[in-house]
Amino acid sequence: MSSLAVLAGVPTSTISRIESGQVEPTLGMIRRIALGAGYHLHLQYYDLFSGKLEDHVVGATAAERASEAEDDPDR
Repeated sequence: MSSLAVLAGVPTSTISRIESGQVEPTLGMIRRIALGAGYHLHLQYYDLFSGKLEDHVVGATAAERASEAEDDPDR
């Protein structure tokens, strides 16, 4: 737990409170923890105003984003 906190740049107590369910992390905190653990975050959401399905990849390299785009024929 403490090594993840260091990698994510957050206090160990924050990780502990998230794990125990005492707090619900913000999307920004989830992003920091995911990147600290070596993962990337892929968000997909429906934009109510434009009517489009949106994708947002955080922490992926350019090569990973290109590979994901090739795998998705709708892009």
